[in-house]
Parts: sequence; structure tokens; C-alpha cells
Amino acid sequence: MIRTFSISLFLLLLYSCTRQNQPATQAELKELSNSVMSKTDFKTWYDSEENPSRRSQTIGENTYRLVHIPKSLLALREAGVNSNDSVIKATEEHYSELEYFQLEIGGNQNGELLKQNLTDVAEYNRRVTYCAFDMQQDIHLVTDGQDSIPCALFHFERAYDVAPVGNFMIAFDKKRIATAKKITLVFTDNLFKNGIVKFSYLKEELLASPQMK
Repeated sequence: MIRTFSISLFLLLLYSCTRQNQPATQAELKELSNSVMSKTDFKTWYDSEENPSRRSQTIGENTYRLVHIPKSLLALREAGVNSNDSVIKATEEHYSELEYFQLEIGGNQNGELLKQNLTDVAEYNRRVTYCAFDMQQDIHLVTDGQDSIPCALFHFERAYDVAPVGNFMIAFDKKRIATAKKITLVFTDNLFKNGIVKFSYLKEELLASPQMK
């Protein structure tokens, strides 16, 4: 157990340096995919900046963060860290048809994101409606710079005044991106009018994830 944790910690430090300077190399992504972590260490790695599928950019007063969510993590969240491998593998099948991402939008002040620089109640209601029902129309995935794929799943998780962020679970038809070498998530921000936000991934970056034991 100590040896496994040491290896996991080494990988976290390795990818911390990598992510701060340049994208991970093919060799580093392969090494990450071949690594083995406990379920607890896997969750820690996923939430860290060393995860090569994390993206972030700031436009105006807002920060946009995107992270790919592998089906193994979704299964782990649903089944729990104390579940055995067979249960987690069976749960993974529930998430096998879609490719999942989490988009987080951060604000410039404390309190609810949708109240940022608010002018009136009507504007607040517009933002709530947009995030809950209309925003998914402004998000699509472009494969190899050609095919445009709409959201197959979209869910807005409101934080209210707990944190100045908005979280959005989005997913796309996995079959339509299976052969793509590069994908780009495109979001036309009609919430804060910050223009077009793009996040790109190579296929290898989406597949790079430690194995759990």
C-alpha cells in the first residue's frame, strides 16, 4: 500500500510540472495509463491539476474550466469507494454510450454566479432560464475540425450563494467521436457575453487515466 501511494504521489508531482509548462508527451500519457492507484488516490488524482484533461482559461471577469469525466470515475461516484471491482465494472456500463465533461464557470465576486454584475431581477431570471434550458444550444463538439456534434445530455447544477461558480454536466454521443484524433468543445457564451470559448483535446489525452484497484 505504501509503495502504491508513493508511485501515485510521484505521478502527481510529475504531471504537476508537466501541466505547468507544456502538454504531456505521448510517453507520459502512456505511463499514466499504465499506472495503478487505489480508489481513494484515483479520486485525489482526478481532482488535481495534474489531470491532463483539465483545461482553464479566463475571459473578462470569468474563468472557464473544463474536465473530461471518465466512466470509471462516474461508476466510482455512484457505487462508492468501498465497492468491489465487479460492482464498479458493472456500473461503468451505464455510462458507456456517452463521453462526459464538466464545465465550470467562475465569477468575479462572492455569492451566486448568476448575480454577477446584476442589473435587475429580469436579468437574473433570464440567466437562470438560459443556464437551465437554453445554454445547451450554445455548446457543441467539433471532431477533427469538421463534424459538429450537439449535446446528448446537459444538466445545470446551481450553487446559489454557496460558491461563485456554476457547474454544468455535458455529454456527447461516444460513437460520433470514436474515430476522431482531436476534439474541440465550443461554447458560445450568451450568459456573460464573453464570446466563443474553446477547449481542445487529443484522443490520447481523453484516454489517459490511471487504473483503479
